[in-house]
Amino acid sequence: METGKVYPPRYSGFIVIRIAQEAASASESIKSLRSFAAECKLHGIEKLLDLYEIKETRPVIRALPPKKILELEKQAAQTELPPLHSLTSYWKLDVRHSPEKSEEIVKRFSALNEVDVAYRELEATDPAVNPADDPYNANQNYQDAAPVGIDARWAWTQPNGEGNGVGFVDLEQGWFLNHEDFSSKSPTLLYGDNHDGVDGYVGNHGTAVLGEVIADDNTVGVVGIAPSVASVNVTSHWDTASSSSGHVADAIAGALPTLQIGDVLLLEIQKGLLPTETDAADFDAIRLAVALGIVVVEAGGNGSFDLDSYTDGGGNFVLNRGSADFKESGAIVVGAALSPLPHNRANFSNFGSRVDCYAWGENVVTAGYGDLDNGGGDNDKTYTAGFNGTSSASPIISGAALIVQGMNKANNGYSLSPLEMRALLSDSATGTAQGGGVPGNIGVMPDLRSIIETILPRLVTVIADSGNFGEVCIGAFQDMVLSLSNSGGNMLAVTNITSSSAEFLVPSVLSYPVTIEAGDAIEVPIRLQPNSPGPKAETITVFSNDPNSPKSVEISGAVGAPRLVAIIANAGNFGNACIGSFVDEMVTLSNSGHCTLTITSITSSSAEFLAPNVLAYPIAIAAGGSLQVPIRFEPNSFGPRAAMITIKSDNPAGAKTVAVSGNAPSGKLVVTGSTCIGGVKACCLGERTISICNVGDCKLYVTSVAFKRKSKHWKLINNPFPATLVPGSCLSVLIRYKATEKCPRCCELVIMSDDPEIPVKTLDVMAYTIWSDCECSDCRKGCCEKHHDGSCIAQGIDACCDDESHGHEDDDDDES
Repeated sequence: METGKVYPPRYSGFIVIRIAQEAASASESIKSLRSFAAECKLHGIEKLLDLYEIKETRPVIRALPPKKILELEKQAAQTELPPLHSLTSYWKLDVRHSPEKSEEIVKRFSALNEVDVAYRELEATDPAVNPADDPYNANQNYQDAAPVGIDARWAWTQPNGEGNGVGFVDLEQGWFLNHEDFSSKSPTLLYGDNHDGVDGYVGNHGTAVLGEVIADDNTVGVVGIAPSVASVNVTSHWDTASSSSGHVADAIAGALPTLQIGDVLLLEIQKGLLPTETDAADFDAIRLAVALGIVVVEAGGNGSFDLDSYTDGGGNFVLNRGSADFKESGAIVVGAALSPLPHNRANFSNFGSRVDCYAWGENVVTAGYGDLDNGGGDNDKTYTAGFNGTSSASPIISGAALIVQGMNKANNGYSLSPLEMRALLSDSATGTAQGGGVPGNIGVMPDLRSIIETILPRLVTVIADSGNFGEVCIGAFQDMVLSLSNSGGNMLAVTNITSSSAEFLVPSVLSYPVTIEAGDAIEVPIRLQPNSPGPKAETITVFSNDPNSPKSVEISGAVGAPRLVAIIANAGNFGNACIGSFVDEMVTLSNSGHCTLTITSITSSSAEFLAPNVLAYPIAIAAGGSLQVPIRFEPNSFGPRAAMITIKSDNPAGAKTVAVSGNAPSGKLVVTGSTCIGGVKACCLGERTISICNVGDCKLYVTSVAFKRKSKHWKLINNPFPATLVPGSCLSVLIRYKATEKCPRCCELVIMSDDPEIPVKTLDVMAYTIWSDCECSDCRKGCCEKHHDGSCIAQGIDACCDDESHGHEDDDDDES
C-alpha cells in the first residue's frame, strides 16, 4: 500500500490552546486571553503571555456568545455525538511576531496544568489543484449516469429530485457572490469576510464550488447538481482585520444559527494539505454541527497523505478507523479521482479509511476562473472546464447529499441524520468503486439512482447485548428477542429468516412474507438450544425486500460445560495391605464447571483395586458440588500393585483417570539357633533347639519343617508345623541326633513357607558319633542299649561347632 507523500508542514503563525475543563467559560465581555486568565486566576497563562510578549489573542469562536455555544452543546449532548470539548475553551494566539519561538511557546503552554492542549495552527488553503498541472480529458460529465458520474440527471426526473427543501452553506474564504448563474439564489455571507479582492486574492474557488452545487437552471452557464435548494449561504474563515485565514471553527459557529436539521455544510478548506478536522478546535466545531443534525461534507485534502498513518500531537491515529485512537467527527470526508473510467485515485488526493467517498477531481465544468469563458473580463460571467482537486470532488458529494435529503424529506417527512447520510453516500452496494490502478482507499462515488431506489424500505435489526446469549448448558435453552424494524417509508416484506446453525432456532412462521409498516417493528424470538459444548458464533439471516437484503445478524453464545476434578489423598498410594485384608481410600469427585456433571461409569484396570458398586448410572453432580466414592485395595498377590481408576462423564475433556498404587507385603522367614550339634558320644543323644520366626509385616505360613531325607539318626521333636506365624512371632523345633552312626553322613533340614523371597530354606545340620570312649563290640554293632543306661543324656554343643551363636536368615549356603 502506498504510504503517501510527506511535505514539510506550513503554519499560519497562530497558536491554538484549549483551556482545561476545570476552568470556567469566559464572561461575555471578555475578548482577550489575558483578561480571561486574570478573571479565572490562570497565573501560568498570564506569565507566558508576558514572557513571550503575546499581545493579540481572541476566543476561537467569536461568531456566537459563549452562552449560545453552551446552549447548543447542551442540546448536542443528548445525541450520538456528544461534544468532547466545549468550543468556549479554545483561544487563538497570534505569534507571527516570533515565528522562531513557536515550537517553544507551544511546549511551554502544553506543560501548564491550566492548558489541556496547545498546537501550532496549520496554514489554511483552498483544497484545489492548479488546472495547468493536470491536462486531463476535457469531458466533464460528472452529472451523468454511473459509473461515469453520480447520475444527477436521472434524479432531476424524479419528484423533489433537485435538492428541494434543503439549505446549503459553503465554508471557504472568497466568492463572486453576484455571479450570473447564482442570480436566483442571492447567496448571503453569514460570517467572516469575503477574501475576494483583498491582498490580490480572487474569489474563483468559491464561485466554482457554488457553480457545481447550486448554479441556476437558466439560459446561461452551467446547471448545479441541486439547483432547487431552499437556501444558499456562505461563511468565511478569512478575517480581514488580522489578515489571517483558517478560522474554521468560528466560521462553522457563525453558520449554525442559519442551518436547519438536515441542511448541508460544505468545508472547502484544508490545513497543511490535511482535512481541516485535524485541527482540534475545527474537529469539535464539526462534531457539534453534526450532533445538531447538520450534514457536514469535508474536503479530504490534496497532500497525497495516507490518513491512516497520520498522528496528532499526542501520537494518536485519530483518522484511522481501525485504531482505538480514532475520533469521530461525523463529517463526510471526500477524496478525488480521475474523471475517466475506472476512476483511479488522483495522485494528489489524500486517502485512507477515514475517506468516505469520492468524486471527480479534475476536468469539472463550473463557474469561475474564465478558462472556458472569460466573460469578457467580468468575473461574474466566467466559467471553467478545469476545476480540480478535492475542491471539485467535495461539491459533487454535497450536491448528491442535497438531492438525497430533499427526496427523503419529501417522501418520509423527516431528514436523514448526518451519519445516515454518510452511510448512504459511502455504501459500496450503491456506489461506484474506485479504480484499482492507484492504491489508497477513497471509498465509492455515490450513484444517486441506486441510492434513491433503495431509500425505501429499510430493515433495521436490533438484538440485545450484541447478540450474545451468554452461557447455556446442554439440555437447557436461552431465548433472546431480535427486533426487526422498518426505518424506511414503504412497506417492508420479510420473506424468510434462517439460521446458520441448528443450535440457534428461528421461529416457525405459518407463511411468508411477514409485512412491517413504515416505522413499525416486530419482535422475533431466537433460541439457543445447544447440543455440544464450546463457544458458538453463528448468523441469523433476514431476507426481505430491503435493497440491502439479506441482512445478517451475528449472534454468539458460550455453551457451558461441567468440569470434573478428581482428588485422592497421598497421590493415590494406599500403602500396605496384606493378602486377605484391604485398605479403603476415598476419591473426591468435584464439578468445578457451570453445568451439571453426569458420571456414566467408574472402572478399575485391576481386580485388586475395586471401584464402588453403583446401583444405577448416571450419577449427577450439580455445579460446584462434589461426591466421595470409595476405592478398595484388596491384594491377592505379593509386591507393589498399581492400577488406573477411570471416571467417564460428560466432561468435555473426556474420561478422567486416577492412578492408584499400593503394596502387598509378605511374612519374612528368619531362623535362629544353631543346627550344629557336633560330636556325640556313641549311643548318646545330641540336641539343638531352633526358632522359626516371622519378622515381616504380614502373616507367614510355614507349610513344613522336615529333613530332606529320612534317617533313624535324626528326629524333630515337638514339630508344630505346618503353622501360621503372625508378624513378630516364633515357634521352636528341637533337633535330636542319636549317635549310632558308624560313618558321618550329611543331613539337611528343609523349611517351606510362603515367604516370596525364600520359599524354601535349607539348613545343614551337623553331628557325628564319637567312638573312642566306647570300645565294646556291641555298641559298634548298634546294640547300645545293652551297655548304656538312661544316664547317657543329651550332650551339649561340641566346641568344634563355630556357628552356634548365629542365626540362619542370611545364610545363603543353607538355601536350596
